[in-house]
Amino acid sequence: MWNVLLIITSQVTWCGSHIRKMKKKNFGLLSLKPHQGKKFNNSPATMTSALVGKWELESQNNFEAFMRKMGVEEEKIAKAKTEKQSVEITSSGDTFTITVHNPAKTFSNTITVGQENEIELANGQKAKGMITAEGGKLITKMAKMSRTSEVVGGKLIDISECEGVTYKRIFKKM
Repeated sequence: MWNVLLIITSQVTWCGSHIRKMKKKNFGLLSLKPHQGKKFNNSPATMTSALVGKWELESQNNFEAFMRKMGVEEEKIAKAKTEKQSVEITSSGDTFTITVHNPAKTFSNTITVGQENEIELANGQKAKGMITAEGGKLITKMAKMSRTSEVVGGKLIDISECEGVTYKRIFKKM
């Protein structure tokens, strides 16, 4: 029987596509064949590469409540609610540039995974945030707000939380 050892690092030696499921006493076991000499890149850029591209807003939940919590004026909320929004994400190594396009305003944030970054928020204010990449998700944590972005079923799912108010956006690839 083969032993299984998981190693998390920026460069992992992978055992190829020789993963198979085995059953023993009603438990699913994961077994790997011996090392085949292939490399698997587990860097943040590789884990989050599905995020890269141009995305168009398809739907959103709790937009108004979230914007109010962020301190955005009612007039701007009403206008932004009906505007078409898109997001463009590019990457270079562990650095991502996220550009938000809408008729009222276009702004960009360039962030580096594993570092504290200054981020422009929807209300125009700037905040410091720590960016991490975990299992294909890009996660931002700030003092009063957090955001998680990931691709699920070909859609970009962006979930933000500010002091107990959650805002979910779903984007389709352009």
